[in-house]
Amino acid sequence: MKKIYIILFLVLCNVILASPKSLSTLKNLKFLVEEKTKLNNKERQLKYSIIFDLPNKIRKEIIFPEINKGEIYVYNDLKKIMYLPVFDEYKETEINGEENQVIQAVNKIIKLEQVDKKFRAKYFAKKEQEVFIDEYTKLTIKKYTEKENYILPKEMHIEDSLNNIIADIILHKIGVNQDIKKDTFILEKEKKF
Repeated sequence: MKKIYIILFLVLCNVILASPKSLSTLKNLKFLVEEKTKLNNKERQLKYSIIFDLPNKIRKEIIFPEINKGEIYVYNDLKKIMYLPVFDEYKETEINGEENQVIQAVNKIIKLEQVDKKFRAKYFAKKEQEVFIDEYTKLTIKKYTEKENYILPKEMHIEDSLNNIIADIILHKIGVNQDIKKDTFILEKEKKF
């Protein structure tokens, strides 16, 4: 009889420990992005790395195309600092709504996972579903991946309110809750102040 209790205990522990973690416990994400955008019937491909310190700090470094390689964008709250290596130039601006969509999308998914039972059930079942980032932008999560017991979007499709395709996005080399150096979100211009 003791063996049955021990086996039952081990099975229950395995089920409990294997259940996905809530996205609200994420501290940061690192990943590579392959983005295909369409504008005026022209397709453009971008590749960039992202370091996202939740809830509102992002470092984006362009890898491809070659002409943009090395460009760095740091988003912190409503401020954006960019480094353009072609001109060896730093610029600081306010973030407009479109640029803030990555932050909005991630935070929206985290919030829905916490409060919306239907969303959470489909999300944990890794089923395709739509998320409206705002009244004009629809994000469809196509595929998921698991990293360190977190279920994360892997492939996404973005459309505007007229169902025009804005972008297809695939995430690669996803890392969660990794060590991030404090100066990751500080560009040289800020360091010189």
